[in-house]
Amino acid sequence: MKKMMTVVLALCTLAAPMFAQTASSNHHALSWIVAYSTIEQMQAQPGGPEVVKKLLADPHTIIVAANPVSGVDEAQRAVSVLSSDDCTAALDKSSNAKLTKLFVDLENWPGTPPSDQKTPQEVTRKCHEHAHDKNRDFVVIAVPAMDLMSRLDPDFKGTQYQAAIHYDLEGKLATVSDGMEVQLENIEDKPDEFVRTLQTMVHQIREARIKAHQNPDIPIYVGLSTAVVNKPIRADVLVNLLKEDVNRTRGMVTGYWMANPSKKLCPGCDSNPEVAVKLLQSVDE
Repeated sequence: MKKMMTVVLALCTLAAPMFAQTASSNHHALSWIVAYSTIEQMQAQPGGPEVVKKLLADPHTIIVAANPVSGVDEAQRAVSVLSSDDCTAALDKSSNAKLTKLFVDLENWPGTPPSDQKTPQEVTRKCHEHAHDKNRDFVVIAVPAMDLMSRLDPDFKGTQYQAAIHYDLEGKLATVSDGMEVQLENIEDKPDEFVRTLQTMVHQIREARIKAHQNPDIPIYVGLSTAVVNKPIRADVLVNLLKEDVNRTRGMVTGYWMANPSKKLCPGCDSNPEVAVKLLQSVDE
């Protein structure tokens, strides 16, 4: 799941989608997208203030916040919306007049109306059009949750990831947005499956864009989390698993979105912002 308490790790370089590359060949400068609420939580962790200070001083950092925030130095700001109505409200809000980045996060949850859950491609397309009416340089990133497949293809026999691949969820939304975020948080503790699934979905995104006569080299992010639903994992163990995920996939994607979900939104999540701090420290070494 993708929540507002999130972190996205963005890399500089895109590579061929169907081939995982070694970490040694992909040590690129990193940029980050961080929810403002997560900034506050990270600051309370050992080593957190140093990590946060560096993030806020980096012009490549994007702060995800519903309203303008002060004291973020050089960082940019983006907004995450959960529905068609949210998109319209965010883009029409006067305080967002200079906004240039927006995440369309549609999921099978109360924040996204059932009608929007059943039509994610149309909702994303309309949001994309509205955003570009406001600013032709706007970047709209589609963030479809895999649990939408229970609405889109309820009879499919298999996992939600297999259903999404069969339906071509990522490819369809890639043609109506400026970038994609692939939500693979619930298999982040299985690096082999994580890599295989990501390879396939990245390929689908590129292929869909090519077939639609669009530029295939769009930003692609991947979802990570400080907790795997209903799987208690020690912080140090999870950090090492996330490091493996990143090292094995960083050559395929633009970056990573790390969620730190609340108990309210994810009762089965034992979230821990310490994981985010330690991961950012380790990948920046």
